[in-house]
Amino acid sequence: MRHPYERLIRIEITSIALAAFIGLFAFFQGYTLLIFLAVYLIALSLVCGALIDWSTHQKTQASKQFLRAIVLFILTTYLFINI
Repeated sequence: MRHPYERLIRIEITSIALAAFIGLFAFFQGYTLLIFLAVYLIALSLVCGALIDWSTHQKTQASKQFLRAIVLFILTTYLFINI
């Protein structure tokens, strides 16, 4: 039997792993665009975590995770536009 939130968990883990791999590659190669992509993947991971928490009736934890994702997304977008 599969976990009811397996798809969200897979997306969360995959985005964290991709963010780590892309972030390390961008850090050593000096690609700014890939660093922004890694941060967006971390924000996606936070959103997936928030959706899982929301579905398991942990509303305050989900709200905090979602707020962190929004702040990270806005900050990254602002930096991306200004660079």
